Amino acid sequence: MSESNELQPLFTLDLGDNGGLLAPSTLDELETWVQNEIRVWDRLNLVLSVNQITEGVSALRQALNGIPNAKRYQQSNPAEFAQQISSIQQHIRSALVDGKLPHSSKAFSTLLQDYFARYGNRYVGWFLAAVYGGANGQSPRDIEEWHGMRDGLNYRYPEQSIIGDAFRAHEQVFNVLRDKTQRLLDESTISLSGLEGATSKLKSEFIGSIDGNKILFDGAQDKRATDFATALHAHEGQMQTIRETFKEKMGLRAPVDYWRRRSVRQGKWALGFGVAFAILLVVGGWLLNFETSAMLAKLKPHESPSAWILGRVAVFFVLAIWALRLVVRLFLSSLHTSNDAAERVVMTETYLSLMESDKLQNEDRQIILNALFRHSADGIVKDEGVPPGIAELLTRFGKP
Repeated sequence: MSESNELQPLFTLDLGDNGGLLAPSTLDELETWVQNEIRVWDRLNLVLSVNQITEGVSALRQALNGIPNAKRYQQSNPAEFAQQISSIQQHIRSALVDGKLPHSSKAFSTLLQDYFARYGNRYVGWFLAAVYGGANGQSPRDIEEWHGMRDGLNYRYPEQSIIGDAFRAHEQVFNVLRDKTQRLLDESTISLSGLEGATSKLKSEFIGSIDGNKILFDGAQDKRATDFATALHAHEGQMQTIRETFKEKMGLRAPVDYWRRRSVRQGKWALGFGVAFAILLVVGGWLLNFETSAMLAKLKPHESPSAWILGRVAVFFVLAIWALRLVVRLFLSSLHTSNDAAERVVMTETYLSLMESDKLQNEDRQIILNALFRHSADGIVKDEGVPPGIAELLTRFGKP
């Protein structure tokens, strides 16, 4: 089919005030429309079969079942396609025009959805049975179904509804209450006039009382302002003292943290150097023993080792001794620094404790600070280095 034909409606069906003009352009559009109408009634889940509703929904289902056949013949068999479209149109006419099945856009369908949400499907079923007049010989079984039937009859015959009678009865009661209210209002107006005079008198007395209380309040307020200024001045002095003490304490917190970290760090270094000393001692002894054993194994009986072999062993021995001494020095230096930092932490915390208890004099404070911030020695011997050379040894031996 050409593009211009596809834009033409498949058919036109005037549903009147029950849905308006139906003119679908495609089968998919028509299928969606029919599905929406069926879905409205499926959602109600009616437990009571009402002939007009059942027949209308059945006709819509027949129309929906014919749409796949029309899709199958749309391109291959135009004559069969036209017949299927005509059948679908007839089913829809039978449901909404002849059978008067309420369209989903009508207020009646919206009312049914609201009743279903509030009262349930049994109420809606008997409501429809009363409106359309057909319950297939069944009778209401409980109060909910009786309510549905009653409201359906009121909807079908509004001029004979007991709701109208009840409304008129309530209107009469309202008129009686309105007359009584008017009489009470008139009486209250007279009483209000008398109260206005009493109120004027009380107003004058109240204004006089306010003037007297204002004088008393101003005096009390001035006294409170003076007391507050005095308390504020004393509080500011105390806060200044606390602020200065806090700054001094915070100034000493940083050195304490530094010395504590230094004590831990140097302790770890001391432990590392101690382990390194043990490893060097074992490895050096093993290498010296290995070197000596190898040298002696190569000698023949009654043969003396050569000078270069003895020199090599001597050099290895001297280097091993120098390395061990250097590690020992580093170990002792780290241990000394760790102990010194730990002592400073203890002294500083003791000093802070004395300050918090306000038991420290100014001269004692200066002595403690000098001890805390004294120069810290690292414990390393300054002349430690590589083993002396031959020339240095000869020079040393030649001195007295």
